[in-house]
Amino acid sequence: MDKKIFAIIAVVIIVVAAVAVYVGVGGGNDDGNDDSSDVYALSIGGVAANEENVVLGDYPIQRNLNLCTLGALSTEGQEILGGMFVPLDDASETYTDPVGDVHLSIGGSTTIQPIMNELVQAYKEKYSDRVVDITVAAGGSGVGASNTANGTFDIGMCSRDLKDSEIALGLQETKIGMDGVALVVNGAGITDITMQQIADIYSGKITNWSEIGGVDAAIAVVARDSASGTGECFEDAMTNIDPSYELMPGVPEMVATNSVLEFIKSTPGSIGYVSIGSLADLWKRTSTAYRSAHRLTRTRS
Repeated sequence: MDKKIFAIIAVVIIVVAAVAVYVGVGGGNDDGNDDSSDVYALSIGGVAANEENVVLGDYPIQRNLNLCTLGALSTEGQEILGGMFVPLDDASETYTDPVGDVHLSIGGSTTIQPIMNELVQAYKEKYSDRVVDITVAAGGSGVGASNTANGTFDIGMCSRDLKDSEIALGLQETKIGMDGVALVVNGAGITDITMQQIADIYSGKITNWSEIGGVDAAIAVVARDSASGTGECFEDAMTNIDPSYELMPGVPEMVATNSVLEFIKSTPGSIGYVSIGSLADLWKRTSTAYRSAHRLTRTRS
């Protein structure tokens, strides 16, 4: 196996060994929300947006998280999820420490990018006795796949499964975890929504929260761009519910998760979708005491 692949596997194991506690979702109660805030994640059909429901398969909008390469990557790469995503339990392969200097280019999904940045920093600290040159770029899952296929990236980050056309280019994917796509609102006046209502909002059939039992306020919709794996997952889910579904014209399409969150936080009446793993960024509840108290916080031995 190429030493670049060994390098990223080593990063993964190092970080898992170093981090004792991780948060599955983030938020102030069992549904992943801070009840003091007007910005919160909706339940869908009575199912809360949290790690437990993704693992159980109950959450209706979920997807795989993958790394893609032009060669196979150990399934231990799933540990890259670190503190934000739903981990897998079937990693069994081993890794070998890198030999000599390390040069890696990684890019793609903005959902995976924050954890990858943490891994890179830990890797540099672990192997401070050699040159470690690792760059991490965003751009979305589509960019991650295409730039790995053309050799720009050594490893692509994809918050979706590879398409047949991408596999035909020689790409191989390694599933590193699972994630859900949460619907986040600002002052909607409701706590639960159906899949059909989501489709109707994003297609423009429902334009005021009062139409589905919420406050009398216009709905401001935000989406992800076409290169986003999160966006593709959401659009596929909407089409599965309503084959006639089309995103209404004029909706802002953001290139990054943080842009969606900032739009929602600054826009009363808004709705958008993000990775469940990003929900903690809404409230910045990251203290050790808070994590230890949260029901979905788990400790690795």
